[in-house]
Amino acid sequence: MQPPSKRSNARSKLVRAVVCCLAAMLVGGCATTIAMGKAPATDRLGELKWNLSTDKEIVALLGEPQGRGATRSPAYGLKETWLYYSVVSEGTRARSHMLMVFLDKDTHVYQGYMWVASGLLFGQTQ
Repeated sequence: MQPPSKRSNARSKLVRAVVCCLAAMLVGGCATTIAMGKAPATDRLGELKWNLSTDKEIVALLGEPQGRGATRSPAYGLKETWLYYSVVSEGTRARSHMLMVFLDKDTHVYQGYMWVASGLLFGQTQ
């Protein structure tokens, strides 16, 4: 029988460490926090000027969007749409924030926004 290699020994130690951490979290009731995205800078929306602020000014104020697409409405037609979002989950609670910024599809200037925030409590029925 050959002695275990250094690589398999290190892998074995890593697996044991991960299992111990998971067990400690489960036994201790430790709530893990998971975060995705970056909270939109809604406090800076007042600095944008309707039909004047350019796409470069929007990026300077709010940062690069996490998503890009388009929206269409009967009243306003087709608009370029930028998405900023964040989701934070901690234990049985989750919070999400989403900001959609609308731009003219041809001139790429600011045309408005829609801001939504919500919270969830998992495991509860109401």
